[in-house]
Amino acid sequence: MPDTDRNPDRLALAIYWLTLGVTALLAIYGAGWLGMFVAARFGGWTAAPFGLELINILDHAGRGIQFLFFAILACAAAASILLVRKHRLAVYAIGTGMGLHLVVWFMLLGNPYFSGRPGYVVLPLEGVLLAMSIMLKRRGILR
Repeated sequence: MPDTDRNPDRLALAIYWLTLGVTALLAIYGAGWLGMFVAARFGGWTAAPFGLELINILDHAGRGIQFLFFAILACAAAASILLVRKHRLAVYAIGTGMGLHLVVWFMLLGNPYFSGRPGYVVLPLEGVLLAMSIMLKRRGILR
């Protein structure tokens, strides 16, 4: 019988690479939002991506939401690093980031300048990512 540590099944490897790619894309997506928020706050950038007036969102959002946004990015970065290292803590980093993102999204829905449209795509994608990482943990890819 082959050693599963040296010869994991192809499906598990495909799920691993897909999970790693989606995690990296979400981390880049979050870094893009961070760049836009910093440009709007400190650089006077007035563009409205997705029809969202970022400076107005930041003015109506409290410091707590801004702190949670940085925590979400930290979870995404940690999840990417832990997935590369094939560590099981990646599952918890992904789950924590998704939970924080859900909290921030619900808090921002009360903001008159935020429509919530980006969350309709990203939050389900994070849920699929969490499910895939749990499958990887159960198959023994994440140790």
